[in-house]
Amino acid sequence: PVIYVSSSTRIYNKISDILKKKIRITNIISIDKNNLENLKLNFEDSKIILREDLIKNSFLKKDETILNNKILKKYKDCEIMFYKMLDFIKLNDEYFKKNEKINAYKHYLKIILHFLKINKVDMVFFSHVPHNFFDVLFIQICKLNNVKVLFTRAYLLPGFYLFESDLFITSLKKKKIKTFKIQDY
Repeated sequence: PVIYVSSSTRIYNKISDILKKKIRITNIISIDKNNLENLKLNFEDSKIILREDLIKNSFLKKDETILNNKILKKYKDCEIMFYKMLDFIKLNDEYFKKNEKINAYKHYLKIILHFLKINKVDMVFFSHVPHNFFDVLFIQICKLNNVKVLFTRAYLLPGFYLFESDLFITSLKKKKIKTFKIQDY
């Protein structure tokens, strides 16, 4: 499994021991540089990478992860959502042009597919609600590849969290939903 840690380590610090006992964490993608030492101490056997380093794709060779028509068709819905999310981002006070969106999508698609493949990812835990274009693309690709996804969503009461697996559907009316206070562990 991969843990995707947000800049807020509050929930991570509360559940890391529980997670370590139940599953073997092989990779951690961290958003926060300041959290690296804490992660290294708690997950000595895990590979830890900053999201910004992953996005730079320095590990990706030019000939790896070829995007053919079959792959592009499989992830077409991801592409549409990615473009919608880029519509809210400006680079140098300008919105992305169509060819820039296409190139960015293919760039990030390659990175995520390669990461999932080389690390044999079967589960991803987000310590936050994925909300930027890269995180949402990551979660969508995981879902299409039958990688289990779990993320935390803050509940209406302080200190309570929901653990969810569907980014686009949120409801307390789900079957047998369980809420609990993290501090009670």
